[in-house]
Amino acid sequence: QIHIGHLVEYIQTDVWVRFLKLNQHEVYYVGADDTHGTPVMLRLFDVLVRLDRDQDAMAMLDAFEAANPDSLAAQQLRFDIAMENSDWDEAKAYGIALLARTGAHDPRLLADMARAMALSGEVDRAALYAEAAYRVNPASPLATHVYGYVLMEQGKLKVVPVQLLEKAAAMVPDNGFIRFHLAKAYLNAKQPKKAKAALALALKDPDMPARGEAEKLLKSL
Repeated sequence: QIHIGHLVEYIQTDVWVRFLKLNQHEVYYVGADDTHGTPVMLRLFDVLVRLDRDQDAMAMLDAFEAANPDSLAAQQLRFDIAMENSDWDEAKAYGIALLARTGAHDPRLLADMARAMALSGEVDRAALYAEAAYRVNPASPLATHVYGYVLMEQGKLKVVPVQLLEKAAAMVPDNGFIRFHLAKAYLNAKQPKKAKAALALALKDPDMPARGEAEKLLKSL
């Protein structure tokens, strides 16, 4: 619905565009560009979550989506929430919808889709997304890590997952989760000494999410 804010934005933008054109500048006037509502929504959502007001945050997101049903930012936020909550089915649904709208150009989105697929048991589909993420940006630690992890879980290759995870570990040497997956890849490749060393390094990361599993695996070696 049109309100006074729209009129202000349209008029001041039109005046500015005309001024630039009068001064011989090449100008592209992009309509329907939300430079206020979406950033405010994202900041408010973050603040509410930090204040442990998750219900209020979700209610605000629901209201925003009701007014902006085609918002990519809201769709991306829904995807991120599903990933954080390990709701793989919902994450896959939002991820597929995002990819249909934006194309397979974002290595983070592709890598997260690979994770969602792998952790929901669809490892072969996960490998396709992981490979796509790596092809888009082979210099991305996330894409490299996820590709190596998924190939390790797939179990068809032994050396390539090690190579990818070694590359990811070299990019982010303090990331214990990468080291943990590298240790598992070493074990699959029958390199227990390297696996033990990788686990020791993984456990030095205080934020390593799979600490219990890593400690148990280390004791077994």
